Amino acid sequence: MKTGTKYNNPGVLVVGDGISFRGETIICENLIVSGKLEASASCSRLKISDTGTVFGNVTASNAEIRGVFEGFLLVKGCLIIHPGARVFGRVTYAGLRIFRGGKLLGDIRHASDLGANAGMERLSTATSSLDLINKSPACWVT
Repeated sequence: MKTGTKYNNPGVLVVGDGISFRGETIICENLIVSGKLEASASCSRLKISDTGTVFGNVTASNAEIRGVFEGFLLVKGCLIIHPGARVFGRVTYAGLRIFRGGKLLGDIRHASDLGANAGMERLSTATSSLDLINKSPACWVT
């Protein structure tokens, strides 16, 4: 690599396929995981590929999951779960799109359920998918 080479993607952290990374706190613009990540992270955009696995606590503006996530996930915008993806743990989202074959298991909450004291109430089983879609920002696949 030449000295002084500039990268075209500042603020991007990529954990590539076949890489295992364990850390304390990661703060970046875009977090892309194709390998295995064990950490706490804060990012604008989280992308987990079909070979990616994330264990930890993550706060993201938007998240697109094709692989596995396990832990605490707070998505301030859109959470997209693709076919074959598995998301486990305590998940809070503002917008949600789950494709057929995607799995979301655990303590699932809509962001509007966050109280001033951060106490959260479980989503009512009577709440329809249509109600959640109407209250959520549009979630598009990129």
